[in-house]
Amino acid sequence: MKNDEIVAAIKAHLLLTAHKVGGAPADLSNADLRGRNLSALNLRGIRAPSAILDECQLIKSDFEEADFFDASFANADCRFANFRFADLRGCRFFGAKLQGAIFDRADLRVGRIVHAGSTSTRADLSSAELDEADFSNAQMDHADLSESKLVKANFSSAAMASVDLSGADLTEADLSNAKLNGAVLTGANLTGAKLRGAHLKGADLRGVDLEGVNLDFANLADVKMTPPVSQPKGEIAAILQKHQKWLNSNGKEGQRAILSGADLSGLDLNYLDFSAAELTGSNFAGCKMKGCLLANSDLSSTDLNSADLSEADLRGVILVNANLRHANLRRANLSALMIKSSKGENRPESVRSDLSGADLCGAALTDADLGGAILKGADFTGAVLLRANLEGCDPAQAPMAGASKEKQTA
Repeated sequence: MKNDEIVAAIKAHLLLTAHKVGGAPADLSNADLRGRNLSALNLRGIRAPSAILDECQLIKSDFEEADFFDASFANADCRFANFRFADLRGCRFFGAKLQGAIFDRADLRVGRIVHAGSTSTRADLSSAELDEADFSNAQMDHADLSESKLVKANFSSAAMASVDLSGADLTEADLSNAKLNGAVLTGANLTGAKLRGAHLKGADLRGVDLEGVNLDFANLADVKMTPPVSQPKGEIAAILQKHQKWLNSNGKEGQRAILSGADLSGLDLNYLDFSAAELTGSNFAGCKMKGCLLANSDLSSTDLNSADLSEADLRGVILVNANLRHANLRRANLSALMIKSSKGENRPESVRSDLSGADLCGAALTDADLGGAILKGADFTGAVLLRANLEGCDPAQAPMAGASKEKQTA
């Protein structure tokens, strides 16, 4: 459609919703509307299947009962917009602002596009800002909400079978009676969330802290969970205590931790200081290591499968041939470490983190800082690199073809 045709159609629709003479329903099928300011407009019932609304201003607009089948809202500002009863099957909201938006009884299921070589697309709300959005009673099976901000969002009684909520922030969200059969919530933040009466049969909750989460009357049959962690005991606890003393005294007391080949799997190590520790070949699988200080540590050939390393300090770390499959490295710092020059010069030396040959398949690296890291031969298949800093890295060393490209910033 030409611009004047689009403008005329929208004006006629506004007259229709205002019950004025000259009104007519607009049909914006396949229209390119990108970048337009349509905020605070009453466009109830508008037809715009397969339309492009990328980067549009749609603040407080009313789209109740609208037809947006297979439409794109990438990076659009939809704050407080009304999508009640709207057909949003197969829509793409990647990076959109949707705080306070209303999706009550909206249809966000998989959209099937019929043509030669028919394909199916699922609603994409990944990385969207959806704080306090209302999805109550919405139909959103198979929707992608990974890495989205959903603080205090309302999903009560929503149909969410096989939905992807991996890495999503669901702090204080209401998922009461939601149908989450087969949903993926790996690494999601459920602090203060309500899951009373939720259907979670077959859901993947690995890496999720469920302490304080209301799961009364929830169906947890066949749920995948991370085995419970325990505190370090015995010889391991003693070594860690001596290491803290060694660090605090600048090496005058205690002893540097030598844990090469040690089995620390499944331990709660959150916020411990492992700086300069010898950890080669150790087993940290499934460990909680949030906020750990691991700067300048040697983690070569270590097993960090499914470990939580979110917000960890990994500057100048050696992770050569380490197993980081499905590890949580969100907001971790893997950039270069500045240390005093070994040559007696006044200017500091830069020690780059080395991930040569590391296995990062399926790892979560959202907001991670890998600036200047050595990535030769590293495997990023299936990794999520949303907003990750790869400045100074050589992409030829570790091709990112296997990573989630649309969630990667390189």
